[in-house]
This record gives sequence, C-alpha cells and structure tokens, in this order.
Amino acid sequence: MRGGWESRLALGLAFAAAVMLGASLAGAQGTAKLRQHQRVLATRSHTALLGLYALDSRLAQARSELVRIHALADRLRVEQEQVRQELTVVGRNVKVSQRVLGEHLRTLYEEGEPNAIAILLGSASLGSPGVEELRWTAPVRPGDTLTGRSTITDTQPSKTNASRGTVFTTNEVYNQNGELVMTLKARGFFARKGV
Repeated sequence: MRGGWESRLALGLAFAAAVMLGASLAGAQGTAKLRQHQRVLATRSHTALLGLYALDSRLAQARSELVRIHALADRLRVEQEQVRQELTVVGRNVKVSQRVLGEHLRTLYEEGEPNAIAILLGSASLGSPGVEELRWTAPVRPGDTLTGRSTITDTQPSKTNASRGTVFTTNEVYNQNGELVMTLKARGFFARKGV
C-alpha cells in the first residue's frame, strides 16, 4: 500500500503542478491582455489631454478676440457720439448761416441791387453758375456780429461773346472777434463796360 499512497501523492503533485502551470500560463496571457488594454487607455488619455489643451487654447483665443471686439465697439460708440455732436453743431451752423445770408440778401435787395459784385463793379449781373467752394471754418452762433469781405481774384472775358465776362471772387466772413468763420469761392457772369 505504500506504493499506492506515494503514487497517489505523486499523481496529486503532478496534477497540482499541471493546474498551477495552466493557471500561470492563463495568468500570463491575462497580464499581456491587461497591459495591451492599459496601453490603449494611455493612448486614448493622451489624445484626450491633447484635445483638451487645443480646446483651451482656442477658448483663450476666442476670449482675446471678444475683448478686442468689445474695445472696438466701445471706440466706435465714442466716435459715433462725437460725430453726432459734430452734426448737431453743423446743423446749428447751417441754420444760423441761412439766417445770416438771408439777412444779407434782404439788405442787398433793400438797397436796390441784389448782387454785391454788381454793386462793387457798377455792372449788371448776368447770373452765376453757382458756388465753387464753401467752407465753415468756425461755428456761427445766434447773436454773433458778422462782417464780410469780397475779393476779386480773376476776371476773364468771354471767348464767345465780347460783351460778357466772368468774375471770380473769394468771399470771407468774420465774427465779432475777427475770427474767420466762412470762406466762399464763386464766379459770376457780368456785362462788360465799354464793349
């Protein structure tokens, strides 16, 4: 019986060794699979981290652009308000200028000659093609006292009609402080004397 027991023990030990060897081989394959799975997860984690950094960078750029746009909008609002104020001043100047020019025209008509250059030249006006240039160099306000000066800058006889000519003038208007408030360049057609 002794041999039976030893052989059973040997058989049991062999079986245990086989089970352990099988378990060890199975464990080695499981470890390899776990390591492979861990490498895949590490790669995914790294890719997600890089994506997160890229999104964070884009968010910082978007915030910077938003700050720039807000600053631009603020500057545009300030500029728009300045333009609105300037338009208000220009509108007032136009109204005052129309009133002042109307008063001057009325004075000229009351004196019997509607053309200031005709008064200066003692000649009959034949009309005008209009104003060449008009500039308001300073504001004109109600109550200002305005004086004007007209300067004849050039004269040209008509090439087609010897009895007519063109007179070029520069007109300046000053306020009570002697400040130039308006310049006007114009030309008019006049009958020539002695022709």
